[in-house]
Amino acid sequence: MDESSFDIVQFLNLIVMILGYYQSTCKFIICCVIYREKLHSLLEYLDDLASNRDSLMWNIRTRVMTKDIKFVIKIGKFFAICCCGSTWAFIVAALLHSKFTYVAYFTYPFVKSGSMLDILLNIGLEAITIHTTVGIMISIDAINFFVSQYLKGEYGSISQLLLSLNNDSSLSDAKSEMIIFTSYRCHVKVTEKLGELQTMCWYIYLNQVYTSILYTCMILYMIRFGESSASFYFIPPGVICTIFLLCYTGQIVIDGTDQVIEALGQIKWYRLNVRNQRNLILFMVFAQRSRGLRTFAFSHIGMETFLQLLKAICSYWAFLYTVLS
Repeated sequence: MDESSFDIVQFLNLIVMILGYYQSTCKFIICCVIYREKLHSLLEYLDDLASNRDSLMWNIRTRVMTKDIKFVIKIGKFFAICCCGSTWAFIVAALLHSKFTYVAYFTYPFVKSGSMLDILLNIGLEAITIHTTVGIMISIDAINFFVSQYLKGEYGSISQLLLSLNNDSSLSDAKSEMIIFTSYRCHVKVTEKLGELQTMCWYIYLNQVYTSILYTCMILYMIRFGESSASFYFIPPGVICTIFLLCYTGQIVIDGTDQVIEALGQIKWYRLNVRNQRNLILFMVFAQRSRGLRTFAFSHIGMETFLQLLKAICSYWAFLYTVLS
């Protein structure tokens, strides 16, 4: 190819689209194919928590989780509306930029321009593909966010049950032992399910973090060109929002596990008999380590990770700007 005819913006357009399709496909395969049974087990566990009315934890769960679920629904609606709005804004801006020729910044070479097949493939199919790709991305992110918030609610319920040991100094030894045993049993179960979520999210986050950094840097670089489409201004905010939700999901899990650690430290253990003190120590040994979501090069995904990723995006964009200028 003649070097003078090489269009760097068009080339980066193609890379961005490929990375977007790759990320969506990988997330779908990881959640719905490879770890389908783990995802199904997690959702069944959440259903059991909602339907188990005979448990000692029921009243506490109702009080704690109702607030968390309402928060999840509000954030989920806001996130879905923003992503869908940005996607359609991108599609409309791309159509205007291409004068109703294409949507995904490439055309099928075997299709004759102006034909009915040209409209169906280069406009209709590309618009549906982009919308489906974004839909898969945000759906999986929303599921992980919902599950993590539910797990945080369970950890919060456990911490409230443990703190009930301090509320009444006249609790019998048998009642105190039941509270400690129930808390431990629920903690073991929710930690087991958190391990399943960690395994699934390790690969999802590995795919999402690095591809998001790559195509965000490329889009920021393309924006500096006058001939680049205005539609690309809609992508960086959307990608940064998904990275924020990803990191906030990890922060939710960390906060949930830390609630139990703090509750164990606040228990007035000297009111318990020797047997319950020993059980409490065993519980503390099991629960003393903070847990969270992680991936390659990140031991814990949280809000600190979000700032690190923003710093990495700015650094790589500056490098790309310097090298290709």
